[in-house]
Amino acid sequence: MRDMSFSFPSAMKGFTLLEVLVAVVVLAIGILGLVGLQTSSLKQNQSAMTRTVAVEYANAIMDKMRSNPKEAAMGYYITLNGARPSGIPEDSQANKDVTLWYENLKKSLPGRAGDVKVQVCNVKGESAHGGKCGTEGDYAMVCIRWDQAGGNADPLFEKDTQQFSLVGRI
Repeated sequence: MRDMSFSFPSAMKGFTLLEVLVAVVVLAIGILGLVGLQTSSLKQNQSAMTRTVAVEYANAIMDKMRSNPKEAAMGYYITLNGARPSGIPEDSQANKDVTLWYENLKKSLPGRAGDVKVQVCNVKGESAHGGKCGTEGDYAMVCIRWDQAGGNADPLFEKDTQQFSLVGRI
């Protein structure tokens, strides 16, 4: 008959439970790091997309002012968070442009957003509102602010407030 005795080799082969546990912990830490990077990447992509939208809207209203320089020079494009100065005719093209622009801007950016500040300068570099413009000609400034977190707090005072400003000749 054969000898059925079983003998253990002097050196065990394979992994112990402790070694497997350490490997799983190291793998879990690596996966958590990748999840954190993915989350950060998504936030940055959202922020970049929002800034791109702001740039497009600033350029759009600036183009509207350039196509209507007479009303732009009279200050008809001025708005602050959708509020308009008194004395702007309801049927003016500028009023129609700003109303549609601001409504679309509010839908496209998170939180409260948008204002257009216009400082019109004459050829001597003097502002119609007083003070110096620093340059000659008619210039407008479009400043769009929004709350990147998407809240409804006042974007002028929140820590997540983003801003894009565009100054151009009209």
